[in-house]
Amino acid sequence: MGLRIGASWAKVAQTCSLIGEHESSSSQGHPMANPPRRPTNPMTAAEAAFKPVKKPVAPHREPSAAPGVRELVSIRIDRAVLDHFQADGPGWQDRINDTLRQAIEGKPTGTGSDD
Repeated sequence: MGLRIGASWAKVAQTCSLIGEHESSSSQGHPMANPPRRPTNPMTAAEAAFKPVKKPVAPHREPSAAPGVRELVSIRIDRAVLDHFQADGPGWQDRINDTLRQAIEGKPTGTGSDD
């Protein structure tokens, strides 16, 4: 039993020629039946190529559900400020947090000196 490769190619060629005849007969009388692939207006094409890129919006973070939970952050502070809070040993991050909390609540801090 042999394969009839020639018969399958003949069918493909016949199908392609039928498609070509259909497209050419359907586009006659309708000049814009097959619109051009490129825009006809060069200004529109240029604007489309150089339109501004929209940056994705950063996701909105909801506050944590537990009120006493601390967030891990990175901040830059002066060396003198860091030395002041680290001078008393371990717990300097807690002291910075307490001082900042007192500042936002409007209470005077016990760690600062009056000039």
